[in-house]
Amino acid sequence: MKNTIYGYNDVPNVSLLLTEWHGPAIDDLGQFDGRRYISVPAGAGLANALAKQDPRLRCKRASKEELAGLKAVSPAIRQINQDIATAIRARYSVDDEFKALRTLDPNYVTFVAEQVAAGKAKKAGLGFDEKFDAAAKAVAKLAAAAAAAGA
Repeated sequence: MKNTIYGYNDVPNVSLLLTEWHGPAIDDLGQFDGRRYISVPAGAGLANALAKQDPRLRCKRASKEELAGLKAVSPAIRQINQDIATAIRARYSVDDEFKALRTLDPNYVTFVAEQVAAGKAKKAGLGFDEKFDAAAKAVAKLAAAAAAAGA
């Protein structure tokens, strides 16, 4: 089951509650627009615990707009993207990658599609909706073109 992302106002002593949390693991996704965001496993009850701790927290599920902004600045998302780039660079030099793109090398396209899919799965596991990710659509289009060219 995927996590849900909650945002709350940064209020003193909240970090104390989070470090003392003994429920399922949570991920700190960083700050956006003056609020801190966390990824919480379904049914963890952390949002209710935060709301009861201090009403100034205004803990609520993140909106689509908040998720889009958070995705652009989150250290967790940056790390996932970096892991994808590192995996690709470990196998392909920049020159090899350009050649693979020019020739629509099916091995390259498949490898990149696998790396992007793994990254999407990690992001979705944190609670980000990855259904309409433009980069994934572009990679899928390249994979289809490479398959057609190789057939």
